[in-house]
Amino acid sequence: MKRFIFGLFVSLTFVVILAYKFDIAEFVKMWDKVNPVYLVPAVIGQLMGIAIFSVRWYYLVDKKVKLKHSISSSYIGYAANNVLPARGGDLFRMYYCRNESNEKLLSLLSKLFIEKVIDFLFVIFTGVVSFSILQFTRDQEGSYAIFTVSGFIVLSLTLSLYLLRYKNRMLRRIIIWFFLKIHRTYFYRRNLGSHILDMEEFLKIKNFVFPIFLTLVMWLMYCIAYYYSIAMLQIDMSLAEMVFIIFLGSMSFAVPSAPSAIGVYHASIVSGFMILKKSSQVGLMFATYMHLFIFTTVSISGLVFYVYWVYRRRHKFMGI
Repeated sequence: MKRFIFGLFVSLTFVVILAYKFDIAEFVKMWDKVNPVYLVPAVIGQLMGIAIFSVRWYYLVDKKVKLKHSISSSYIGYAANNVLPARGGDLFRMYYCRNESNEKLLSLLSKLFIEKVIDFLFVIFTGVVSFSILQFTRDQEGSYAIFTVSGFIVLSLTLSLYLLRYKNRMLRRIIIWFFLKIHRTYFYRRNLGSHILDMEEFLKIKNFVFPIFLTLVMWLMYCIAYYYSIAMLQIDMSLAEMVFIIFLGSMSFAVPSAPSAIGVYHASIVSGFMILKKSSQVGLMFATYMHLFIFTTVSISGLVFYVYWVYRRRHKFMGI
């Protein structure tokens, strides 16, 4: 609850700051240039991205959850993240998959951890590449701060994966020693031991090749959604600049904030436009549109899958 309140405070702070800088007349004027024809491929790109995300989840859980349940849980989880605090949609996805399979919750959570690591490392990589291509000058040195923080996180995640993969036995000895000290060895043996051991096998490179490929395709679909959104709003932006903006928008979801990162997402996009020496008003218009576009598209599709899931569970006797 405290985390939610803090996140809400962060979001409200950014909303107030953005509202203070908001020029409604200029905002309305820019919206007159919108070309809605590009909305269709943008929606398709967004929905296809979630579909590929669900296929990747299907392979990450080693096909122990049926593909139809992986797809349904992914769309519902994405939608739930728009309304639940602290990425609650991901926990709902775990609940869904647990109820539709024989997988244990801790096993699903370990796969969720791997999923987030893959996404985070991929986002950081694309951010660094786009940042390098743009060849920022030294007077923009302050913008490197986000990569400094991200670098520490990447190193921490890399160390964790290294220990799980190559020092698994040593890690298990340390963990079981800790649980012995707090007299909770039963909890370790019943809930953690086997999963930490399984991670050693799961983290072999051969098990990552296809999920990483799917990650590339998934983010390509999201880039298509952004590309056609930029075209619809008639914003002058290069491919490298677009990838950099996507990077900043994605990183905003890692900041504690209200559900769907409202306010924080907008501030991240606007700051990106300012770093690129583009109009902050255009950046705010783009952020407002993208936030509304993603929220609407994801929420409607998630609601459809949720209604179907509830209906199917209530009519199991009919074989639906």
